[in-house]
Amino acid sequence: MLDKTAIDDTATCENPKQSPIGIPQVIVNGEVAVDNERCTRVLASRRCLDDAPGGGGKRSHCAGEARTRLS
Repeated sequence: MLDKTAIDDTATCENPKQSPIGIPQVIVNGEVAVDNERCTRVLASRRCLDDAPGGGGKRSHCAGEARTRLS
């Protein structure tokens, strides 16, 4: 669960790669990507180009999988 009042973006134009605060854990495809507000460097996702700009409007297998899991 997220507490919207605790989340804050700490990045600035001078220092754009700062992580946000208030997001204690993120799990992507069963892998912990953020733990105790720290990035674990786990890369468990993949890009989906379903109808994204520049994606050519082609359907990706990834988008279909997401719809299947959510149904």
